[in-house]
Amino acid sequence: METIVASLLVMCLGLGLIALFLRGYADFWFRVMVVNKGEALEQLETGDVPSRWRRKAAERLALSNGIFARAAGALLKWRYIRRLRALEGYIRAHRRLSADEKAGSLELIGETRRRWRDMPFTDMIG
Repeated sequence: METIVASLLVMCLGLGLIALFLRGYADFWFRVMVVNKGEALEQLETGDVPSRWRRKAAERLALSNGIFARAAGALLKWRYIRRLRALEGYIRAHRRLSADEKAGSLELIGETRRRWRDMPFTDMIG
């Protein structure tokens, strides 16, 4: 009898740990898929590159006067514009946003992409 109770207790404990893990896992992916995109849109409104997109070491390399500075700047600029395209695709596919919210966000992203495409990399992050 004691073995059955102990087995049930271990199984309940195991299921509880699995439930805690799944809750944390779901919370992580919610932040990655929803919250980070909202933060990125808010930071784009100010005209800055969103902080989660930035790679500080690569930006320092691009701002240096070294051999690879120009290539690093071009690569980072391409990466940031690619992230804008991905964000645009997410907004187009998002079903919970109203048509006005979608239009405003897509206009902001399009304007930002045009501005970033025409400006030098040093002005984008400076």
